[in-house]
Amino acid sequence: MKNKLFLNADVGEGMLNDELLIPYLTYANIACGGHYGNEASIANTLKIAVFNKVKVGAHPSYPDIENFGRSSMQLSREAIFESVKQQINLFVAQCERFKIKMNHIKLHGALYNDVFNSEEYTKWFFDWVNNYYPNTYIFIPIAAVSYISTSQKSNALVEVFADRNYGSNLTLIARSNPKAILNSVDQIVNHVSCMVYNGQITTLQGEIKFVEAQTLCIHGDHPLAISIAEKLTTIIE
Repeated sequence: MKNKLFLNADVGEGMLNDELLIPYLTYANIACGGHYGNEASIANTLKIAVFNKVKVGAHPSYPDIENFGRSSMQLSREAIFESVKQQINLFVAQCERFKIKMNHIKLHGALYNDVFNSEEYTKWFFDWVNNYYPNTYIFIPIAAVSYISTSQKSNALVEVFADRNYGSNLTLIARSNPKAILNSVDQIVNHVSCMVYNGQITTLQGEIKFVEAQTLCIHGDHPLAISIAEKLTTIIE
């Protein structure tokens, strides 16, 4: 039986391909000031998403424009999530201009990894979102599904990555590894086809892992992002 995976991508990050990429998506994760973005970039990206009837979500990160949010920061939990709240509220304010609702939240980069590598932080983040932004979906990596309760799963959209290799514990291979990113469309097609048709991921170590997910991420800053989106649309539909 074919698994249904809906495409998502991180957009509004200063790439020049948003207008071409967003029409392929079900979910657009829009940078909101932590690693990139401001009122104008959020509004411009929302305009494209609304025109294409794509669901929109906030894409907050560590407050770290210099490193594009891809480096961990030694901040207190309170400081981290005060920053995240400011970013999300900036996004929500722009959504209100377009009379649309925030559908989901997807953390970015190092913050995504740091929160979802910890059972304590994962559960806490779900509770935090439910408190401040009820009825909002949360993107969660496949490796962290076991951390959340049955009741929390109703708010989760389990995510797998089209253009990244996985380790044996189903976490993403670090970007410092030259094999972390899949760099050809053919590699990505094979990787995703296994997920869609067999419910499997083959790890970098050659192990086969069975997975259940709802959404598939393409990185908007991948140099082949548009070609990848076009090809994957034919596989997942």
